[in-house]
Amino acid sequence: MQFGYGAPNDFLQEAYLEKLAQSGDEFKELRNQLFNMFRNPNYQTTEPLAWPYFYGDAVTITPPIPPRNYLAMTQTQYRMLASWKDGNFTSDVERLKDLPHRFEQVKLQDQPEMLTKAALWFCLGEAFHPGCEMTWPMRHYTMYRGAFRIRVRDANDPQTDYGPILTPKVATSEVGPLYFNSPGDITRWMAVPWQTDTASCRSGYTPDYDPYLPTFWAARVPNQVLIEEDYHIIVNPGQYSRDERIAAFNRRLDWLRFLKGNQWRQVNQMVKDFWRLGVVERRQGLSDDPDFPDFFYVESRPEFPQADPKLEKAEFSAEARFDRHLRAAQRMDLPRG
Repeated sequence: MQFGYGAPNDFLQEAYLEKLAQSGDEFKELRNQLFNMFRNPNYQTTEPLAWPYFYGDAVTITPPIPPRNYLAMTQTQYRMLASWKDGNFTSDVERLKDLPHRFEQVKLQDQPEMLTKAALWFCLGEAFHPGCEMTWPMRHYTMYRGAFRIRVRDANDPQTDYGPILTPKVATSEVGPLYFNSPGDITRWMAVPWQTDTASCRSGYTPDYDPYLPTFWAARVPNQVLIEEDYHIIVNPGQYSRDERIAAFNRRLDWLRFLKGNQWRQVNQMVKDFWRLGVVERRQGLSDDPDFPDFFYVESRPEFPQADPKLEKAEFSAEARFDRHLRAAQRMDLPRG
């Protein structure tokens, strides 16, 4: 396991961040190693081992697999990462410890920028297949009137009827829909209803490589979750042995494990039963125990008729998940994301 509590790349570990925040030669090789893990945005070959472990715009399941099957950071991000790798940066690790926790603590002159950050900070962005909150039009500078500001259509400028077909040439032209925006114009490119895409964007399509990665929208659409029952085992040392508690901490079940049947049945059930799904919540952890973190992210108890969660796990094995995704891909050509 590369990421998460106690893993080699636990980026929440303070001692690890302290090393990464030093610009001298002592940890230069560590910076080099991390930089080389990231996928160059100019990549021309398929690089399944490079970071980030996310599917890209051109994701497909069946060969041939295009290079853009995987996501890369932007050119700007990659350039900044290269500067960090070379030691050309000013450490802000100490300043991060003193960040304000309430809006009132932000200096007045900094509050407008903080409002912008609050709106955009948690947007997932890419991959645009088609995306989660928005999609590919956001890459076009014509969508904006300034930094982080959408170009709004004048109230006296009526919407254009493009007819039954919108070609790429018209879409990106000066008379196309990417120059001015009315309410609903940013989200109109997305799936309707949105629950169908949410139920289709999963992870680990090739389990012989990894049963859990790459993924699409793990920060908003969970893939595997720590369930309530296992959390109860972890935080009750008087009732369970340490081995049982460690096993519970390392166990995850599929978030969508209660969706049944083929692809079409599952997306329809998602529309109908979305409200029944568990919500991932931050819960109190265990302090001063090296085997467990100070807090956990736990799935609240789902509202589906309760079956044995351990039996649910068996049904959604990596092999079963792969078979289901492969059949869906063959029918639908591409997984949605």
